[in-house]
Amino acid sequence: MKKLLCLCVLMTFVAVPAGAAVTFDDLSSGADIPDGYAGLNWSNFRSKDGTTMPSLSGYFNGIVSANNVAYNPWGSPAEILGASFDLGGLYLTAAWNTGLNVDIEGYLNGNLLYSRTLVVDTTGPTWVTLNYLGVDRVRFVSYGGVEANVGGSGTHFVIDNVSFEPIDAAIPAPAALLLGSLGTGLVGWLRRRKSL
Repeated sequence: MKKLLCLCVLMTFVAVPAGAAVTFDDLSSGADIPDGYAGLNWSNFRSKDGTTMPSLSGYFNGIVSANNVAYNPWGSPAEILGASFDLGGLYLTAAWNTGLNVDIEGYLNGNLLYSRTLVVDTTGPTWVTLNYLGVDRVRFVSYGGVEANVGGSGTHFVIDNVSFEPIDAAIPAPAALLLGSLGTGLVGWLRRRKSL
């Protein structure tokens, strides 16, 4: 009984992971991704229902969680901004060009901390592990590649299921406090029941 009580008290102080997988599935198709979505700001990102696009395009093939993806309109640079966060990774697909280059840069206070160049195609999503820790801005620049003849053209890229975590994730979350309280209540109920 004492071990169970100790475990419940300990659970009260353990944080529920604050990490998030941003799927874009709760947004309207064709709309700009609004600032504040998932606690981040989005510059030149738009959501799209990939099932409405040609079946050979990266919009369609880049779907990881049904049905929305995010993309960079006009193939222009796009950014994710916010208070300090960790960007774990994301699924990346070329929308129209095979062999599309995408530079992904991570910054903190204007200083470049991370930089990667990836080459992706329209045939399916590629999971990219970034582990960009403690950044406040991630910039995406796409260029090059060869038109894949899949219904459009341009240096657009598609992302889905972006994994990020705010830096303050170690602060105990309300769910952890609720779980610990429920456990403590259960122990009390069991003790009372045993004494009857």
